[in-house]
Amino acid sequence: MKFTTIKRLGLPSGLIAAVLAVSSCAEIAAVPLLVVGVPVAAVFFVGVVGVATLTQAMEDFDAKEREREAKPRKDGPFIEYWANGKKSAVGTYKNKKLDGVYTEYFKSGKKKSELAYVGGERNGPYTSWFESGQKSVEGSFKAGKEYGTTKCYHENGKISYLKGHGPNRNETTWHKNGQRESVTKYKNGQLIFRQTWDDKGKELEELRRMPD
Repeated sequence: MKFTTIKRLGLPSGLIAAVLAVSSCAEIAAVPLLVVGVPVAAVFFVGVVGVATLTQAMEDFDAKEREREAKPRKDGPFIEYWANGKKSAVGTYKNKKLDGVYTEYFKSGKKKSELAYVGGERNGPYTSWFESGQKSVEGSFKAGKEYGTTKCYHENGKISYLKGHGPNRNETTWHKNGQRESVTKYKNGQLIFRQTWDDKGKELEELRRMPD
């Protein structure tokens, strides 16, 4: 894949290489930092906060599903509790699989996540919250896969990450102060455009994919 740098405003070459190395914000963790010579702290500029929030939500869903598959419950509604007596989870089983709305809670009793299942498969809207009560992630599943648009938020309530799904999609990230941080575009699953700004609104970089 060849890129042309439309604007380069004082960014280290290693940092630019990191931008080109990733095909999705969600793959930031896989960037070979030693190869491109980028300090870990420098990679934040492509929206790692929002991505980390989304990744954590998905990992939590996956872990809970593995745990439940290992110990299936009897059919019907159920409530689970923390040792302090507060609810930890509420849901329903049908044919030994989760079916309907499944809700999890923090030990404090505040809602942690809520998502819909059909026959043991994620299917429908889902929402996750910070323990403060502020929404952290919202999106939808269709036949077990993310579908439509996914939104992540900073704990101060401002949006941090807006992600489309599919091979032709756009992704946008924002700084905590609400300033736009990056815009990334994909065509047929390939990165074709990325533009970034600092938290003051100053443009840092604009990259475009050159014709093959």
